[in-house]
Amino acid sequence: MSPRPSASTISAPALRNRRSLVSPTKMRVVKLLLAALLPVWTSSSPVTNILLLGNDVCLDESSLLAVVANLNANAPATDSDVYQKKHLPVFFFHGLTGNSTEGFNYQANLTAEGRVFVPLAFCERECSLTALNIQVPMVIAVVREVVATDERFANGYIFIGHSQGVMMARAVIEQMDDHNVHTFVSLAGGVNGIFYGPQEADRNSIHDLGAGFGAAVLP
Repeated sequence: MSPRPSASTISAPALRNRRSLVSPTKMRVVKLLLAALLPVWTSSSPVTNILLLGNDVCLDESSLLAVVANLNANAPATDSDVYQKKHLPVFFFHGLTGNSTEGFNYQANLTAEGRVFVPLAFCERECSLTALNIQVPMVIAVVREVVATDERFANGYIFIGHSQGVMMARAVIEQMDDHNVHTFVSLAGGVNGIFYGPQEADRNSIHDLGAGFGAAVLP
């Protein structure tokens, strides 16, 4: 009788024979057992109780539970919230190499509602290829001037950004400490859908961006 082969020398036919020892009937029994035990396991899993700590909304570690407990995503908006948002004026940020007229469709619909619509024209066409760290102070100055001279902006306003204008609007919100942006609308922006950082599929687009106009726009 030949010696039994070791685990490292088992041939492919022998391995297939071993696998065939698990009959469909046995597999069916295992699946039925798992299906029967799963409700028991889930019911015995520990549950974290979240204590209500009032209206503390400071986002430090000690108050995160309070934020989760007090945040009710299903709560309907109040009449005052809806009224305020429906009457807020709008700033429009155009895309790369574009101009302020690109928002004509938004302007037609929003002004029909009685809104104020301001398409930003501080740096259009070739100028929009300028690095963001140069453009951002320019647009902040324009926004501040409009807000200071028009009382309709006193209760806040909405930013709508399209394409590269999304990046510009985000940068303004981050750097303009005295902004009163109520809502930020992102349309086909460079960061749409990115929640966990760049993925493998993003490498080609990132390479193309850096090799093309991105080299001029990104500081």
